[in-house]
Amino acid sequence: MGSFTLINMVVIALNIAINIQELKTMKLRIDAMTCGGCARSVTATIKDLDPNATVQIDVATKIVEIESTAPQQKILETLAEDGFPAVQVA
Repeated sequence: MGSFTLINMVVIALNIAINIQELKTMKLRIDAMTCGGCARSVTATIKDLDPNATVQIDVATKIVEIESTAPQQKILETLAEDGFPAVQVA
């Protein structure tokens, strides 16, 4: 019985490790983002992909800083589809 419990615990731990998604930090420039309304749309697009994402936007510099578990490529594709093509900045 003791080893059955240990095996179950190992299996559960492995499943948790596999399902944990890595939080990534991204810094993007969106030239089409020119106002607060655009910033709200960009935030909504990102939050649709990852409701737990953290989004910080500086409209003046057109820079968006994102912390998300969503894949960066998916974020870039979805922003472009919504009219906000973005490029990664250092």
